[in-house]
Amino acid sequence: PSLVVLPPAVAAKNPLLHAAIFLTSLATLVYEIALMRLFSVTLWYYFAFFVISLALLGGGAAAAALFVRRGWVRARLAGLLPGLALAHGLSCALSPAIYLVARLSVHDPTTATLNLALILGLFFLPFLFGGAVIAAILAYFPERVGSLYWADLSGAGVACLIIVPLLHVVPPPDLLAWTGLLPAAAGLLLARALGTGLLRGAIGATVARLVTLGALVTLLVLSLTPRSPYAVRFSKTRPLDVGIEYVEWTPLA
Repeated sequence: PSLVVLPPAVAAKNPLLHAAIFLTSLATLVYEIALMRLFSVTLWYYFAFFVISLALLGGGAAAAALFVRRGWVRARLAGLLPGLALAHGLSCALSPAIYLVARLSVHDPTTATLNLALILGLFFLPFLFGGAVIAAILAYFPERVGSLYWADLSGAGVACLIIVPLLHVVPPPDLLAWTGLLPAAAGLLLARALGTGLLRGAIGATVARLVTLGALVTLLVLSLTPRSPYAVRFSKTRPLDVGIEYVEWTPLA
């Protein structure tokens, strides 16, 4: 059974719902473009098309799953939607950390196929969770679908405006991690908009939300340390453990 929540028509008028889809869309586009920059160094530049395919696959798979289980999702929407947003935030930060620490390079023919499959799985998750949040908001609040879709497109548009200045200031691996704050904020807004709170509901769900937020904060703190899991230690052709004296990222190099 679901928690007692605001009626859909009332919840749809809540500006927090619009803010949540704006932040989710903003995070998804920033993440997608920053991931292209990371892959162009650690894999090959044409993996930009791979990232676009991942984004489309994640959003399409999320929408299909919501359609198939639409009754089940509707009954649990108040608790499920904030949880999906928090999972989106954690997966944004966790995927690049695992990728870089595990050094999932594809330049070795003996491990290339396995590593590529692992890369696909890792970076599929942020787009799956983000797509699920956007699709669920648009599908389950049709009373305001016009303004919600406007908020969705506005988030994507703002991301396209700010990504180039951001890439001058923040290295793409760190940007991928810190982007996770936006979906986490969306999760908190959704919990408020739907008449639930972060600490309300089943004990298991509450613990899962707190653990997710704690893990995200831990990763972001680690990104500021000398032993950051977001340090790039391999390129498309070789390890980079020895000989690095200076590192700087730009939108092009």
